[in-house]
Amino acid sequence: MPRPQGGCSRLSVFTLLLAAATLPALGQGMVPPPSPNQPKGALSPLANARAIRLAPGVATIAQAMPAVQALHANTVLEDIKKTPIPHLPFQLIDPKTRKPVGPNDKITLPDGRVVPAGAYYKELNSLEAWLNSAGHTLKNKDALPVLRRTAINATLLSAQSKQIASFHKVLPKVDLQRIKPTAAAAPIGSQIQSMVSLGDAQKLGLSPQQYQDGLKSLSGAKLTSVAPNHLAQAAVAPLFKPAGTKLNTAITAIKVRKPIHQTYPFNFEVGNAGTFQAYLRGKGTIDGEVFSVSTPPTKDDLENSESHFAFHGDATAGGAVFNQSFTLATATADFTSSAKSNSAKMDVSVLGQSIFHLSESAPAKWEKSSKFSKGCDVHTTIPVPIGPLTLTVKLGVQGEAGLEYGVGLYGGLPMVRAWVDPFVHSSVYAQAGVGIGGDWLGLSAGVGANMTLLNNDMEISGEAGVYWFFAFGIKEKLVVHNKLEMLSGRVYAFVTFGHPCIPDVWNACPSTLTVDLWSWPGLKYEGDLFALDLSRPL
Repeated sequence: MPRPQGGCSRLSVFTLLLAAATLPALGQGMVPPPSPNQPKGALSPLANARAIRLAPGVATIAQAMPAVQALHANTVLEDIKKTPIPHLPFQLIDPKTRKPVGPNDKITLPDGRVVPAGAYYKELNSLEAWLNSAGHTLKNKDALPVLRRTAINATLLSAQSKQIASFHKVLPKVDLQRIKPTAAAAPIGSQIQSMVSLGDAQKLGLSPQQYQDGLKSLSGAKLTSVAPNHLAQAAVAPLFKPAGTKLNTAITAIKVRKPIHQTYPFNFEVGNAGTFQAYLRGKGTIDGEVFSVSTPPTKDDLENSESHFAFHGDATAGGAVFNQSFTLATATADFTSSAKSNSAKMDVSVLGQSIFHLSESAPAKWEKSSKFSKGCDVHTTIPVPIGPLTLTVKLGVQGEAGLEYGVGLYGGLPMVRAWVDPFVHSSVYAQAGVGIGGDWLGLSAGVGANMTLLNNDMEISGEAGVYWFFAFGIKEKLVVHNKLEMLSGRVYAFVTFGHPCIPDVWNACPSTLTVDLWSWPGLKYEGDLFALDLSRPL
């Protein structure tokens, strides 16, 4: 580009370029060139091709991180070198006459720009010298390969990928029904099945036929609800005892305590904070204490039980871009139940801002399900050196994060039934402007971004408590299922310009200088992290 007239300084031009880099990512229309190694017929990745399209009405929380220091960018990016070739500088030639000119002479380039010959060829030869040192040249029509790239620790990435793969398995299916608030008009049999499944009944020694007979009997009862304590009241009526069913022996003289504690922590981290990194960590837990219940239950059993239960789920997702770390989202859920009170507490934050807070308590039955999400955009600016030039690239992560949940809390004979599904869908986007150097070369800058930072859909489900179906049992179930994609795709920056080449001299020779900021297939896994069912008769 020609040096600005009228006293406009290089600093002011650089400032304008930085300002241009802050334009919305999705507003760019530039199509970057395909990768030199891209298979024939493959589609070129469009700028920001994998940028998340948010659902209508989803607002976005944005956060700007400090700019990456040039020293760090130089440390992370490495030159891709071949055998050096001797440097032969371009001679000062007028493109039209093809005759030698002096350094102070003005020349008109094929694109119409009028530039001083000395300044133009000085920058061109400086770039040519750097290319020669890496085994490349501008003096032919050969396309230049990727010239610089982020140094990727393949050994580390492979080890991280194998470790994460080992956690995603196909585990035996747990008979765990996800709570959904039932309408009051739902048939009583359907409501009972939502509380006590065939698998639960079999834990108590009932056959499938006895289970069906029991459902029919209970469907004819005038139950006020299907909460565990109301179901248990049916035990006093012989009408509801299926033939051949052996009820639990009454235990009223002593209290038998049975503790419950199951927890599954997870911590997945891929990449390096110095380049690109994504992580997901958290846990799912059920806890409680179970005390024996008489059969049939006494009023004290139903109103003053010492049993209590809790479900906990949490997750934190985040990452880093060239040493700029951030937390995309955090979510926590705590549900507790005892004979006299139930409580539900939840918090969801995106980029440090709370998007949902819940704190509820109820003396008896409490059921609810809902979903909350928010758009997120976190970005930084990174200098990308390439020989004597420096590009200014804005790298960002955008997407959507949130949580979906369902919970049922029941007093009397307490029980917690809950599921929490935290999710993060995030992609990397990029914007670029020419930074420093190459003022006279007529550079045109661009970027390509087709990369997933972290896509994760997790399901944490649990049940803990006392249940009844013609006998008493303990529910102790915890399942964690996960679908994960991390650091897959490519992000690159490039500049294009025209220049003389040999032997055609000024025959519209274009070149593209490309820097790979990230290029890795990434990882994709789906499976059960944890699946446990220790439910049993009480």
